[in-house]
Amino acid sequence: CGIYIPSDFAGDINITNCIANVPTENTATVFRGAVAATSCRIVMQNCLIDGGGAYMSTDFQIIKVWCPVVINYCRIYHGAQACYCPSLTARYNLLHGFGMYLDAGGPDAGHCNVFYMFAPGPHIVEFNTMWTEDTTIQAVPQPLQGPSHWPTGLGAAIAYMDGGAYGNISCNNNTFLGTLASGVSYFYGVYNGATATGGTVNQNYF
Repeated sequence: CGIYIPSDFAGDINITNCIANVPTENTATVFRGAVAATSCRIVMQNCLIDGGGAYMSTDFQIIKVWCPVVINYCRIYHGAQACYCPSLTARYNLLHGFGMYLDAGGPDAGHCNVFYMFAPGPHIVEFNTMWTEDTTIQAVPQPLQGPSHWPTGLGAAIAYMDGGAYGNISCNNNTFLGTLASGVSYFYGVYNGATATGGTVNQNYF
């Protein structure tokens, strides 16, 4: 279940007071957009989104779009990543149960993040609580997706990637907790040729 944004769509997509859970195999909750769908914006508020745990999408992220995303007052949980987007505003959210493998041979923990940004933004991540946890309770009898599907930890909770020059970042007043044995490599990371040259990172609890 979920939403797909076609390449010619423009305007806001408002998702409010939504509960999306995953009761059975092949019903993972996903929000997807065509690569050319850049003239719209997802605005999500007061939602509970279950990425599926062992049933999660093999396309990795719960939200994977090429348009700006706004997420406020939501609980999003149980997947490899919460959101992949070029511009993100996320405030007052609870995000947990991330850092899971996909099928055998899938991405490792170094690619498991909560937020993955691939363009300069702006990016505003404030007043959120994020933690890793043992999500094996969400797993189902093997070999549904293989033992490697179980949690491994996070490469970085917030990752700025792929050569972008990130000069408009606000990452303030967040709480990050790592409780998996494999933990979190970084709570905040800049990778693959990206640079972070401006913005604020203040009053975060790690």
